[in-house]
Amino acid sequence: MKHILLLVLGLILGGCASDGSTKPHASAKVVNPNATTVWRLTFDKRLEQNDFAAPIVNVDFGDETLPFLVDTAATSHVIDQWAAKLTGLPVENDRLTTAFEIDDDKMPAAGFTVAKLNSRYEDSGVAGSLSPQLLMGDKAIALDFLNSKFHRGDFDALMADRNAEVVTAETGKICPEQGPAKTNLYVLTVKIDNIPLKLLVDSNAEETAVIAGHAAAMKLSKEGKSNFSRLHKGKVTVGGKTVTRMVDILDMPNLPCGVEGVLGMDVLKLCTLVIDQKRMGLRCNND
Repeated sequence: MKHILLLVLGLILGGCASDGSTKPHASAKVVNPNATTVWRLTFDKRLEQNDFAAPIVNVDFGDETLPFLVDTAATSHVIDQWAAKLTGLPVENDRLTTAFEIDDDKMPAAGFTVAKLNSRYEDSGVAGSLSPQLLMGDKAIALDFLNSKFHRGDFDALMADRNAEVVTAETGKICPEQGPAKTNLYVLTVKIDNIPLKLLVDSNAEETAVIAGHAAAMKLSKEGKSNFSRLHKGKVTVGGKTVTRMVDILDMPNLPCGVEGVLGMDVLKLCTLVIDQKRMGLRCNND
């Protein structure tokens, strides 16, 4: 919930090796690992308790390894000031540009926005956030939250399980060229208690939330007046599955793409998300 208050910063600017990671949910695989590059995602209970909902991937800058959040709502790579200093790399105009590695896979040079993030980043040893969209290049990526894997490869290979839902114009869309890096963002039409809402796919949000004051939020809120309330046992339908979740109703100014809220990790942790520059696929399993 606290992440929502930092969402606008993450959108404008564009996160710790686990010693207590949670076990992934069992699921039928959507991706074909033989056809892709596979990186390991980590979910750390200690970090989750400190409001870091997003999965973490380790990034190597030369001899220095730093943990970054994988944030689907980030429009650029962001590195905290303390982590930028630790790399020893030059920073020019609040920009650190360098090649790097993920799980021994060499990535081409990319720019990281250097910013002073919330103190909880440095306190928890989280270096910043990565935009998965900027990692895909001309390929697709799959965020397999169920099995704690991050894949990069051909979209059709990543969608090897044809039971996965390929999102159409009616159920979701790509919101193009957001932020300074002109990054695509992804929007899904999600039903909450059978009310359709366009939600930003946000892996760095702890919980699914709807904008306060929206007509649907007024229906969802028991009070119908509060700017900060929560619907208990809201039924969220996405990716062919329905799950019961706590849905926040919050003031969220300046959300991009005309969205009506965010789809957070409380739901996404049950899913595999496959995206490229033009398409999005989704498969979710009940917990």
